Amino acid sequence: MDTLEETNDKELIDQMNRRLELQILPTEQCNFRCVYCNQHYEIKRMTHETVNATKKLLDRRIPSLDYLNIQWFGGEPLAGYGIVLDIMSHTNRKIGETNPNEKLTQTSI
Repeated sequence: MDTLEETNDKELIDQMNRRLELQILPTEQCNFRCVYCNQHYEIKRMTHETVNATKKLLDRRIPSLDYLNIQWFGGEPLAGYGIVLDIMSHTNRKIGETNPNEKLTQTSI
């Protein structure tokens, strides 16, 4: 029989597994180049392989989620608009099948 502590741990783990928060950097085409930034920006854009891996992760996780938060990060995430649109269209289709409480935010410097 589980102790109260083990039961609480299992509930906490279950709750954590029903949440997913992603910070996605679709492009390194930052248009600010702040003096305090130590990024070297050698890749430029997410590769097709990375986009597809992100969508596969979402495919696996969305059915079991209660909460999904996707943050688009970078100096100018919309410089990678095609990537943002591709991943969000895919995500919205998958959410339509399962309907978690989606929250979309964009973070820019």
